[in-house]
Amino acid sequence: LLPGLLGALWGLNVLYQQQKHAASRNLEEIARGVAAVVEKELAAREFMLKTLALAPSLQHWDLKVFYEFARNAAPSVESAIVLTDPDGQPLLNTRVPFGQSLPRAKPFGGLRTPANADRTLVSDLYFAPLGKRYSYALQVPVKRNGRIVAYLSLGSFAETLQRALEDQRLPKGWNAGVLDRKGTIVARRITPAAYVGKPA
Repeated sequence: LLPGLLGALWGLNVLYQQQKHAASRNLEEIARGVAAVVEKELAAREFMLKTLALAPSLQHWDLKVFYEFARNAAPSVESAIVLTDPDGQPLLNTRVPFGQSLPRAKPFGGLRTPANADRTLVSDLYFAPLGKRYSYALQVPVKRNGRIVAYLSLGSFAETLQRALEDQRLPKGWNAGVLDRKGTIVARRITPAAYVGKPA
């Protein structure tokens, strides 16, 4: 009986390894698909910001005209466009009437450094002081004559990524989440309200 038992165990192990490999490959493909959806969301916001950064009103530093332009360009009430000086002092925010004093939110904290001054940055999750919800933001530099004169940000509620996750047709019972660089949950497919803003 022993050779037969050993043969059966070997066969079961081979079958288990094949199924494990197939499940792992399937999981990787699904994760890549979800990541691609998130990348698409971020790329669309980056494109809008880079276009706004080239607006004539901003290049001529007519902030009142740019405020109206940016306010009309904001995708929805879920989003806010913020212009800050290079030190992070807010100059305008489309959630606040032009000229009104602005809170100094720091969604990018110490992320912006001289080494990445020219790059697009994505913030970690933060609680928006004006929107009163968990949010994330993208930020691009605004240049004039090759010199950075300001930064332009687009803040969006975390729900925008939540909807992107919910649109994915994952297998029944499967969960998926988006984490920021600190490991905080930004969006989660199952019961998001109980987990968003908490460490994974």
